[in-house]
Amino acid sequence: MLEQRKKQLRKEKRLIEVTRDFIRIGERENLCGCPVYYALKCALGQEIGAVYGTMVQLHRDEGGPECRVYNIKLPRKVRFFIKRFDEGKSVKPFSFEIDVPTRAAAGL
Repeated sequence: MLEQRKKQLRKEKRLIEVTRDFIRIGERENLCGCPVYYALKCALGQEIGAVYGTMVQLHRDEGGPECRVYNIKLPRKVRFFIKRFDEGKSVKPFSFEIDVPTRAAAGL
């Protein structure tokens, strides 16, 4: 049981790229339609629950009756980007890294 918990705590760095296309199709103040949401969905290849100002929720079916939810804190520059985008200010493409739990990254 303890070994299983340790395995759940392992993380893997993933590069996320917010492109011009994601910015173009992104919607302001939309938890499931902002450019960061599209970039995460594209990079992680799994269901993104929502992107909040400070974190993203990853949902993953791990074989049980319910989906496992991972809450991952977003880096400061991502939070700043989201704030500017939601305010209608000019933003540019950028990339960032996040630590994804290995169990959430297993299907990648």
